[in-house]
Amino acid sequence: MKSKEVIISGVTVTSFMTLFSYLVSLADGENFSEPERLGQMSGRFLPKLDKRQSQALG
Repeated sequence: MKSKEVIISGVTVTSFMTLFSYLVSLADGENFSEPERLGQMSGRFLPKLDKRQSQALG
């Protein structure tokens, strides 16, 4: 029962965080979506990756 509660709370919190990021992106006109930000960061921290590979990590 405990693992089910952890999974449900993790999915719920992640969903709300993603929704919040997309709403802030719409309101501010700047990109705050997690997948795209992660792709940008991976491109900066792993410079040998090409653009397609860094986007796949995001």
